[in-house]
This record gives sequence, C-alpha cells and structure tokens, in this order.
Amino acid sequence: MVKVLELLSREKSKIKEISKHIRLPESVVKSVVEVLTDRGYVRLNGDDVEITEKGIKYLEEIKKI
Repeated sequence: MVKVLELLSREKSKIKEISKHIRLPESVVKSVVEVLTDRGYVRLNGDDVEITEKGIKYLEEIKKI
C-alpha cells in the first residue's frame, strides 16, 4: 500500500501504470486501490487514481516511523 501511495504522491496514475511501476498484477493493485479508497486515502477520477489530503498525511506519518 505504501508504494502505491508514494507513487501517487508524485502524480495521479492509472491502475495499469501503477501495476507496471511496482511490478504487481493489476488485480492486486486494483484490490489495494479499493482498500485505499475505502479508507479515504485515494479517490478515483475516471480511470485516474489520485491521492487525497488524508492519504498524504497518512504517508507522512508512516515515513516518520
């Protein structure tokens, strides 16, 4: 999940692009995005996945650990 958030913190992306970048199957990335969406860390805008303010704050907290 962290890799997805880190990628999205730099730019919005599509599930297929995320999958290629982090070398995981699209089905796995789609499941991760669903969990992140349910938690409010990302949002879907058409085919694009974007990190939310809540997601940015969560990522910053994780990086402190």
